[in-house]
Amino acid sequence: MRISFEIVVLLAALSGRTLVLPPEQVMYLLQPKPGDKRQGRRQYTDYYNLTDNIDLLRHVPIISAEEFLHLEGGEDGLVPLTGYNDTWTKHLYTVSTSCEERKKSDVFCEDLYDHYASHGLVGPITSEVKYANCLVFDENVFLNGNNQIDKLAPDVQKRIKAFCGDKRYPVYYNMTMHDTPVWHFETRDLDHRLLVHFYSILFFTDGKVEISTSDLQGTSFDITMKSFVQQERLYLHCNMKIASSLEQTIPWLILIQSWLAAIHRYM
Repeated sequence: MRISFEIVVLLAALSGRTLVLPPEQVMYLLQPKPGDKRQGRRQYTDYYNLTDNIDLLRHVPIISAEEFLHLEGGEDGLVPLTGYNDTWTKHLYTVSTSCEERKKSDVFCEDLYDHYASHGLVGPITSEVKYANCLVFDENVFLNGNNQIDKLAPDVQKRIKAFCGDKRYPVYYNMTMHDTPVWHFETRDLDHRLLVHFYSILFFTDGKVEISTSDLQGTSFDITMKSFVQQERLYLHCNMKIASSLEQTIPWLILIQSWLAAIHRYM
């Protein structure tokens, strides 16, 4: 979970999105103890400082699934519930507060995640061998389209090839991807896992990289970015299985260059 979460938070910072946390739930291998009033249900905020870390929140606004659905579930929202009957609408609101990763459950998490996926883009990168790829950030491709890929300088193509290797294919961050209001990272799905460190799956072609270290429990989160695009509402939603060996801090080695800073985009 930790390295997947690093990738998702970094992508939120790079693309200027708001991070939407998954609903509270019983986490993998972390079963409830006797007398636990929350019955084992936990949230990322129980383990990581995601609410009081001002430096982090300045770059990555973070909201709950319940807040997101109330904000964007209306007729003019990014994930409208208007196509459902009252029963299913109430069901999704209930799931957004607390859910279970069990198909027979009355609050099955995937019901909400399927709704997200139907209104946005499922995360375009994966570390799984069968579909493994790498996400390439190139300014010219971003601004002028994928038809610029074959026109990249030979040395740039060589560097991309060396980074991605023979078993991964490059996916280029483009305007279509950037303008998609909602990204949904379904990393529980075997085809969409992100079990690699961000520095081995995100590649920047211009070489203008600034390195900063920090952690989610600390107070520093130093990011330097230049703005390409200004947008209003974009989200990134993450759904990740959390292992029992949760670390209390997440070390950050932020690789940021002259890339994207926009307002209130969602993941």
